[in-house]
Amino acid sequence: MGMNDKGFNKKIKPRITLPTVLAILLAIFLVWWILNYVRSSDKNEFWISPYPYGKDFAFSIIDDPDNSTGPDIKPVYDLLYQLGFRTTRTVWVFDQKHTNTPRREMERDWTGVDEGYSLENKDYLHFIKELDRRGFEIALHGVSAGNDYREEIIEGYENFKKIFGSYPKMDVLHSKNIENIYSGRHKLDNIFFKVLQRVIHDSDYQGHIPGSDYFWGDISQNVVRYVWLPFRTIKEINLLKVSPKLPFHDPRRPYVNYWFLTSDGSNLGDFLILTSPENMGRLMRERGTSIVSTHFAYGFTKQTKGKYVLNKDFVERMKYISKLDGYFAPTSEILDRFLALKNLFILPTGDKISIVNTGNKKVNGITIMCNPGTTLYDAENNPYHANNQGELIIDELHPNSNVDLYRKKLTEFNSFHKRVNIGLLARMKIEILNYIGYIRDNFE
Repeated sequence: MGMNDKGFNKKIKPRITLPTVLAILLAIFLVWWILNYVRSSDKNEFWISPYPYGKDFAFSIIDDPDNSTGPDIKPVYDLLYQLGFRTTRTVWVFDQKHTNTPRREMERDWTGVDEGYSLENKDYLHFIKELDRRGFEIALHGVSAGNDYREEIIEGYENFKKIFGSYPKMDVLHSKNIENIYSGRHKLDNIFFKVLQRVIHDSDYQGHIPGSDYFWGDISQNVVRYVWLPFRTIKEINLLKVSPKLPFHDPRRPYVNYWFLTSDGSNLGDFLILTSPENMGRLMRERGTSIVSTHFAYGFTKQTKGKYVLNKDFVERMKYISKLDGYFAPTSEILDRFLALKNLFILPTGDKISIVNTGNKKVNGITIMCNPGTTLYDAENNPYHANNQGELIIDELHPNSNVDLYRKKLTEFNSFHKRVNIGLLARMKIEILNYIGYIRDNFE
């Protein structure tokens, strides 16, 4: 008996079980994971160093104004300028009006001797303006040395802008000012450290609390790019070992755009220990970043016969560091570069290596790390040679653009008649879509 047309045309579906479907999905996931693992391992051949023009490490100093008057620290800045360092100096805009206390009930009107000069002192203001002219960064250490109310903070920021032409890029929170943002236990996530902080330092910081007289979170969010995370006792010279994502945003603390850390070199002794030749050598080998918090008024000079004289050990240390192949820049400049580099990617595809800038800032002196002696070519066959440290330099990369480099010189044939090679991920996409269709077809 023959099969009728209806029977002949009937679609025969193979039986497919749930375990089979799960096995297929598991296989797809495993292949996807392996491909991504292989893709990530490709980054070992080419990667971007954070520092421009082949520099081995970054180094900067943040000098806070506590107890300084200007003449006492001028020799320090003269030395730094002479040696090619450009660092960050924080200031107070106003003289202190209130005591420096982390709880409101402890606050009093200030009647004591100022902790250091503010920009209200004309001679000191002239000194700070001269530092700005010489290329040092001027930032805030809070608006004053004491507690500041919201209206005082607003006035302080506006005065800073009038003096220097723009708002400060960063605020390095001062000591125990109650308006410090997300300070005390509010900077902590670990419950044990929260309890410990409450026991040893029963503070009530309010800068991030809307409705408080000390609230300025909206000002921070709208005006300040970087805020110092107030951990005062980090002894590690290489901050990238502490936080590789420096600078970073914390969505749990939204009033700060970006946080950054510093290493503790609070006084001359701490500074010399932190920047020992052993530590600087390790910083260079690790291609690390060091931003040192200090107070140049704390022992870096000594008054002798009415004249401030530099400490000899400090002079020798800075001369030693200046001879290393470091990226010496103000703190915000280093952090700005780190942010810009977050938008740079290397995409290797066969013989082509694309360096892509997805950001809106031009990046100069891009250092590509690769095997020593590597030579790549651009589309015009201009060679890019890696030195014996494996550093290959691209002078600049404009916003939303890319540079394509090739392992081999381009000929007329392979420039205009190139085969289009398919990548592993693109090839796997075809296979995955095929099996998704197979599953759908057999479950309809």
